[in-house]
Amino acid sequence: VWYAPFLPHTPHNPPARLLKQYADIVDPADRKYLAMVEWMDETTGELLGMLEEKNVADNTLVIYLADNGWNTFGKAFPYENGVRTPIILRWPNKITPGTDTRDLATNLDLMPTILDACRVEGPKGLPGVNLLNPTEVRIRKEIFLANYAHDMVAADAPEKSLWTRSCIDGNWKLILWQD
Repeated sequence: VWYAPFLPHTPHNPPARLLKQYADIVDPADRKYLAMVEWMDETTGELLGMLEEKNVADNTLVIYLADNGWNTFGKAFPYENGVRTPIILRWPNKITPGTDTRDLATNLDLMPTILDACRVEGPKGLPGVNLLNPTEVRIRKEIFLANYAHDMVAADAPEKSLWTRSCIDGNWKLILWQD
């Protein structure tokens, strides 16, 4: 199942019951955005509740991904708000809940992780590591990034939309702006 609600993107039209909780926030756009985030949290909770009700939660790997945020220097930028976004795995009785703020993960890790969870052997040389294997995750020392313009410049020439190439190594990041 791929659950991809168009939240908290525009149109910012949260239910009034959620919007009124943020009435003390001055900026109407921020008020609507926060209500949209809560609406997404609520609908995600409903989906997880349905898995529990149908007694399939223990046999379901749930992966949560977030894009890169709301603020001006989020989307498509190589700065922290644009690239340090959460990847959350939930699989009751198979994954011990916890937070890893030391090791690096990337969306390229999703394919090897899902294949392993399904006990399917992936193709040789597949990029990424299996996030269900702490040893594989810990061995990785760096990740490489490419940031593109939010709106594609030319469909047949993706390099024209490339803004930066970056490398994250622990707490260090090299950002190379493309000309």
